[in-house]
Amino acid sequence: MKKLHPVAAAWLSVLIMMIGVGIGMLGMALLNHKVLSVLAAILGIAVFIAGVVFNLIKVRCPHCDTYLGRTAGPKCPFCGNDLNK
Repeated sequence: MKKLHPVAAAWLSVLIMMIGVGIGMLGMALLNHKVLSVLAAILGIAVFIAGVVFNLIKVRCPHCDTYLGRTAGPKCPFCGNDLNK
């Protein structure tokens, strides 16, 4: 399986987290239905955490496999290799 580019993985993890926030906000809109509200809040939190875990696992240098975090740039700050290769 082809590795996901670190920048694409970072954006995908942000998208997953935003979906979790949206589901949680939907739970806030459903306050009249306690069960649905709680389920939506739990699902939203679970999706948000999945986005964080995805970020920690996939946003890595393809050469040295070090977590890049919020590093922006064409080269890995740890090994110096080009992230686009």
